[in-house]
Amino acid sequence: MIAENRICIITGAAWRKRRRQLLEGGGDIRKLVRADGMARLGRMTEEELDHLLQAHENHKHKRECLKYDDKRCLSRVKLPGGRKIIVKEYRRTRTWLRFSPDALGWLGSWRLHGTAQCLGWYRNSSEKTGFLFFADVGEHDLTFRRRQCVVEKVSNAFYQAGLICGNLHRLHVFHNDLKPSNFVVDEDGKVTLIDCDDVRILWRLPERLMLRNVAQVLGGIYHLAPCKLNMVAWKAFLQGYFLQMPGMRQTIDKKLNKIMQIALLLYPARNEINATFFQELVNERSDRSQ
Repeated sequence: MIAENRICIITGAAWRKRRRQLLEGGGDIRKLVRADGMARLGRMTEEELDHLLQAHENHKHKRECLKYDDKRCLSRVKLPGGRKIIVKEYRRTRTWLRFSPDALGWLGSWRLHGTAQCLGWYRNSSEKTGFLFFADVGEHDLTFRRRQCVVEKVSNAFYQAGLICGNLHRLHVFHNDLKPSNFVVDEDGKVTLIDCDDVRILWRLPERLMLRNVAQVLGGIYHLAPCKLNMVAWKAFLQGYFLQMPGMRQTIDKKLNKIMQIALLLYPARNEINATFFQELVNERSDRSQ
């Protein structure tokens, strides 16, 4: 198994100071204000910012984006030096909340060390659109849709995802979108968590939120059903998860039906595939209890 990609969090006074720097500039965060908008730059230059914005617009014009919907647009851009960057455009930044989605993504990615590294944040002058710039951590995710399913690769990847999920729960962190497509795999097989727009750090993480995260993974491995590796993925995920959260072993076994119900609600379009897989889980649990 590949070593864990450990996640750490900043808390207390250290986080309050860091958050102020991220929002207002200071330390290693450069504040940039110009006619077309404002930016906070961490590990990137103004020249790189201009290149990324222009290249992203070109990808949109050619319809070469990784993802495009009414909320977000993602593209992969290669800088002149060869470094690959993921440009994430937030097409709706207006909100009644204290922080907009792009601001939450900027803050969340810096507070959780071990997730995809955010290099900069840009908001245009109209404040209708925001951009985050992430280091590219891999071209594949845990849905394995764009490559052949191999038992060892699937097992290693979901084992690491379980470690990451358990690590978050041990730190009382709830990631509201912990689906398989938000775990990215690089060429060496290392798994990294992405998309930290909606991350909550609580004094105590309720059991219901832990079960929801587990259900997000369980319901999201339907992509592996055609190659019959969903059971392999599920067992590998639990192996990594229980290494971090051994106290949850009995809870998950006892509340497996509840987890499956949550998963069916989260992925209604995949109910038929998931219902078949969940019946396999129930049968296996019955065999173990006999």
